Amino acid sequence: MNISESIKTIEESLATTRKIKTGAQFYYILWGCVLCLYFLIHFLAITYFKNNNETFLNWTWVLFPLGGFGSMLNKKSDDKNETAKSHFDRVYFIVFIALSLMYAIVTLISIRFNQHLIITLFPMLIGCAVFITGGITKHNASIIGGALSMPLTIFSYNAELNLAYLLAAVAALCACIIPGILMKGANV
Repeated sequence: MNISESIKTIEESLATTRKIKTGAQFYYILWGCVLCLYFLIHFLAITYFKNNNETFLNWTWVLFPLGGFGSMLNKKSDDKNETAKSHFDRVYFIVFIALSLMYAIVTLISIRFNQHLIITLFPMLIGCAVFITGGITKHNASIIGGALSMPLTIFSYNAELNLAYLLAAVAALCACIIPGILMKGANV
């Protein structure tokens, strides 16, 4: 093989990896549903069950380990069945690790200064992460969903706590569930 054939082979390999779909669709829908359900349960409990919601709300954290378990099972299945990884897999991984770290830091700050800060900032955090990955992967539904989610933080800032939870649920729907569903035919 000469140099030009080697370069052509490398270019073809890169082009092939660009066409490999990521598992992002599954994770967007799974975590979008977990987050949306979590925030909706809080909204409903605060709005309609004010006197009896404390015990019930103490158990909503269970949704997150269930989401983690679903993610773990899907990852194991992907590892068995995948023959190659998309170059976008790393993009999703890095951006959503950064989102998780930001979310954890804001949660810690919320505990110390304002317990509702994390609910207020959630639409901006999730919207920003989805907007960035959508821009890199050229997935327009993610760009639009992320862009629609970010301004919800402004509305959430002055809203009552129950409405802040509702806006967070809408952000999960716009930024995760809808783009996840629309990934089915996309090459992301």
